[in-house]
Amino acid sequence: MRRARGYILVETLVALTVLSISAMGIQRAISQATLMRGLAQDYTTVQLLGDNMLATLDLTYFQLHETTESGVFPDPYGRFRYELEVSRVAVPRPELPGTIPPNERKQLEKRYHGEMPKVRLEIFWTRSGLEYSRVFQTLLGTERLWLPPQEDAAGAPLPPQ
Repeated sequence: MRRARGYILVETLVALTVLSISAMGIQRAISQATLMRGLAQDYTTVQLLGDNMLATLDLTYFQLHETTESGVFPDPYGRFRYELEVSRVAVPRPELPGTIPPNERKQLEKRYHGEMPKVRLEIFWTRSGLEYSRVFQTLLGTERLWLPPQEDAAGAPLPPQ
């Protein structure tokens, strides 16, 4: 009988060991899932903050000067900080098609500035003691470059592509 009781003790110890290892694995998976959910929320927040800042800069397109600045977003986004760099990029004058009427050609040449603001925005934040960042880079005002409207064979305007 002693052998049967000893055998049950060994089975119980093995079962408890397997259960402990499984519980540690499950706890680690839950911890990782929680971290990933938080990071997903952070990346969504960063995308919205970046889009908002770039849209604000785009509204002040003509007042933009070359600058470098850094700061912290206002509450409730105080744990996100940013570094912003605005520079100017030369844009070569495109060759204009000969089919543009003279008055439209004059308007286009008057609106052409020869340069565009280039924005580099980097947003930093921490989660679980780790540092993360996301970089946004764009040229502002690209839609201000005028293109002549396209027409189909019947002369009707085509939608923009």
